[in-house]
Amino acid sequence: MHPEIKNDRFEQPACAGCGKSIEERIFLSVAQRHWHAGCLHCSECMSLITSRCFNHDGRIYCKEDFYRQFGHKCTACRQFVSADEELQYAQQYVYHLQCFRCSSCHRTLVTGDRFFLLQHGRLLCQPDYQAQLNGDYRGVNPLMLIQRVCWLELRIPSHHPNH
Repeated sequence: MHPEIKNDRFEQPACAGCGKSIEERIFLSVAQRHWHAGCLHCSECMSLITSRCFNHDGRIYCKEDFYRQFGHKCTACRQFVSADEELQYAQQYVYHLQCFRCSSCHRTLVTGDRFFLLQHGRLLCQPDYQAQLNGDYRGVNPLMLIQRVCWLELRIPSHHPNH
């Protein structure tokens, strides 16, 4: 969320940061509370918030602290994913689009590809899965237990700009 700038000279709410009356004509409104421009700080690192911020259980966070504490990580690269990134999901696993790739040949899986989900969120494309069934493991550890057969159609999330 972005702090909303209010310009209301009739209302004099109390600042949620310092508790003092806001007498300035311009103030910030975040999570249905009001702030002096210099009083909106991250609840974790205490840095002044001047742009995007996040609310969780009534506490305000900067982007970095929010994702560090509450964000999801990509199953493949273990980096945090941000709210504006396009993602791919396979059961409970989350991936950046560029990380959604076969564990054996490293080919990126694209719309329409069929894949097999291994333990711990590792993926196999259909050709490498067939090779594993035939005993040609091509770099896939044959001791890796198969989590379950789940031929899933890769779909672009509904919020994708091309849809």
